[in-house]
Amino acid sequence: MHSVFLSISKLHQQIVTLLIGLALSSHAAAQAFPNRPINLIVAYAAGGITDIAFRQIGQEMAKTLGQSIVVENRTGAGGRIGAEAIIRAPKDGYTIGVFNSAIGTNLPLMSPDFKLEPGKDYTPISSGIETYVVMVTNPSMPFRDVKGVIDYARANPGKLNFASSGAGTTGHLSFELLRYATGIDATHVPFKGDAPAFSAVAGGQVQMSITSGTVKPFVDSGKVLGIAVTSAKRWSLFPNLPSIQESGIKDFEASAWQGIVGPAGLPPDVVSRLNRATVEALKDAELRRKLVDMGLVVSSSTPEEFTNFIKADLAKWAPIFKAANIKPE
Repeated sequence: MHSVFLSISKLHQQIVTLLIGLALSSHAAAQAFPNRPINLIVAYAAGGITDIAFRQIGQEMAKTLGQSIVVENRTGAGGRIGAEAIIRAPKDGYTIGVFNSAIGTNLPLMSPDFKLEPGKDYTPISSGIETYVVMVTNPSMPFRDVKGVIDYARANPGKLNFASSGAGTTGHLSFELLRYATGIDATHVPFKGDAPAFSAVAGGQVQMSITSGTVKPFVDSGKVLGIAVTSAKRWSLFPNLPSIQESGIKDFEASAWQGIVGPAGLPPDVVSRLNRATVEALKDAELRRKLVDMGLVVSSSTPEEFTNFIKADLAKWAPIFKAANIKPE
């Protein structure tokens, strides 16, 4: 009988030892992430603002992670190809990517077959950068500020037109938000890119546009007239221009946001490590200076904050898309 108790006791010790070993090996595996390079998918072409910004962010993240981050450009279908590659990636943290407002907000609101829900269909890791757009007009137009634009539109129903770089772009949505907030009548004239849209305004073929900060040299030179920016407060890129909110349109803000995400179901400890690496990267003074010089606003977050931000953005823009009947081009 005594020997039976000894056998049971010995078996118990073996089980405890095994369980401790499993726990330790599991902990060691978690601590090992990452033990090889991480793939960062960018859904846009090399050389664009998104690509340039996140290559630099990735380089800084690598310093915290101890592994290199390799950028892979997966372009096409307005960002859908890259987005689908991210959400279908293995759930191990070795393939992550960049989502922006075009992918995370606009595509789901425009495309019934692309209903992505943050936290369910993909894992938000951290916000990264935001940028705004600027309202410009041809200097020959009879308005000089936001109030003048609204007064002109109300006095001339159907005669105000505005250019954008395409349906669902930040410039287009910003003007639709203005229309929604004020009830003015205006005609959208979409172009294939910022350059032709800007040329139409500069040449007087279209009255105005809300466009990217790349027009700054033309605003500074007087080629076009800057009216206002879409940030809640003044934008450092155009310090002399008021915001549309400052101009009297309550709670008006429109931005293009970008951040790092991964597939749904990433282990919490992996999300935590990737988030910490992103946050630490965006604290780097030299990186921040480079991003600000590109007209970008640096904005890191926790995964929960980023998830809630995207959900709020979807809720904010849903009625705008519906009212304007915005569809994919």
